[in-house]
Amino acid sequence: MSETVDIPLIFSIFAIIISILHFLLNYISKKRTQIPTINISLNELPPYKDRNTKTLISIQNTGSSIAYKPKLYITYSYAEGVVHIPIDDAVINPNEIIERREKLVEPPSGTHEIKFIVGVGKRRFLGGEFEFTKTVEIAVK
Repeated sequence: MSETVDIPLIFSIFAIIISILHFLLNYISKKRTQIPTINISLNELPPYKDRNTKTLISIQNTGSSIAYKPKLYITYSYAEGVVHIPIDDAVINPNEIIERREKLVEPPSGTHEIKFIVGVGKRRFLGGEFEFTKTVEIAVK
């Protein structure tokens, strides 16, 4: 009995293995490069016209990936420290908008900056954190 090697079968198995590996590497690299992109919108900044007015802060995920554990921080050029504003949502899905109404610190006269920083995670547990910043300049007479 002579055993023959079926070369076309070996080549087809090899081609199937290569195509599966190519698909898996392509999928993994695509998933790793998808990141959330956050857009920060603001309405009614200080100085306020009346006591009950608050600033509307809108946070929208315009990226292709879910943003995990969002955090909102505000820094003022005219006040010390960083203000942390809690966000109740655990995730921001793509194209989802989260809105918060907050009373900001009233500025003294002059030109000042208010910086809004949104920090989000790329993954639920491990992974990097991304910060998105919007700086607004206000002038008070």
